[in-house]
Amino acid sequence: MNQQEQRSISDYQLERYLLRELPAADLAAVAREIAADPALGERLAALERSNQELHRRFSPEWMSGQIELKRQVSRQRESKQQRSGYRLWAVPAVALLLAVVAVPALFDASPEEEPQIRIKGGEMVPS
Repeated sequence: MNQQEQRSISDYQLERYLLRELPAADLAAVAREIAADPALGERLAALERSNQELHRRFSPEWMSGQIELKRQVSRQRESKQQRSGYRLWAVPAVALLLAVVAVPALFDASPEEEPQIRIKGGEMVPS
């Protein structure tokens, strides 16, 4: 028998069973398998002990503070990314606008100059 057959119920499913997060039909099915399989019962007991140890080590107040802290850090990162996103498109847009305005001005003749007409052969003798 391979390990897949031995573990027909995952630890994730057992954890959801402990928290009563499974649908009613699944809760009943897991309960029947736990009653029939002592190894599954031992895994469930180990998860319960682990949960109790975590609750002892980390109080709900401390945990909620940590979650709030991470939420604030995440919001700060998002606002920085939004501002940096603005810079990513604003600088090239301004540079493009300046290029569109400045480049044609470099090639235009100044309005004070009149076009010169040159006749071949000099001023006195047109040819």
